[in-house]
Amino acid sequence: MNIPQCPNHLKSKSICEVSKLRLIGESDQAFNFFCASCQLLWSVTKPRTKEKARFENSVRKIQQASEIERQKARRRLYSFPGAK
Repeated sequence: MNIPQCPNHLKSKSICEVSKLRLIGESDQAFNFFCASCQLLWSVTKPRTKEKARFENSVRKIQQASEIERQKARRRLYSFPGAK
């Protein structure tokens, strides 16, 4: 992963003349940065976070589909005489 630059510095050099990057924190999912030049706070997600989220979402969808099938299988079937 490359070291990021201040988004304001990348957009316009007049807003942020020099990207004075400071790492102010880190979580399981992202790095939190501060630019001492323009006072901007922003976060950059860690590379594996997106892959992990995709995997967890696909597993959750499979679990939901399985639960729906189980619920349908548990339903009672009714038949009424004379009904078409």
